[in-house]
Amino acid sequence: MADFEKAVLYVLSNEGGFSDDVADRGGATRFGITHAEAAAHGLDVRTLTVEQAKQIYRADYWRFDSIAEQATATKLLDMAVNMGLGTAVKLLQHIVGVVQDGAMGSATANAANSAPNLMGKLIEASVRRYAHIVGADHSQAAFIVGWIDRALRTPA
Repeated sequence: MADFEKAVLYVLSNEGGFSDDVADRGGATRFGITHAEAAAHGLDVRTLTVEQAKQIYRADYWRFDSIAEQATATKLLDMAVNMGLGTAVKLLQHIVGVVQDGAMGSATANAANSAPNLMGKLIEASVRRYAHIVGADHSQAAFIVGWIDRALRTPA
């Protein structure tokens, strides 16, 4: 099944170091971890290490061990880090036609493992999500190109 270590390397390649863009609703981040997330783990976002970020990703975002295709699990982790775990899982659940409760359980995993063209559908759902965010809050338009580029990238 899917391997967290392979997935997290991809996510880290998409997430930069420290950022504190005033337009970013997440506030200050490092490796995609917000100040609030780091603080919840007793850490300072400004001094967060890669290893600490990986520990947070594993604890708070990684629910994809039961996904058969590594690339799919990797894409889901990347979506979870960028959109939030519940949102990423609900998008997946919508695609595969199971109850959209945001919980990554066996029904969701089984449906995902048998879904045709899942990567393409995850990409489409991500782009739609980003468009919805910008449509609802035009201040987020500054991020749309980067978000869409990220959505279109596929893990190896």
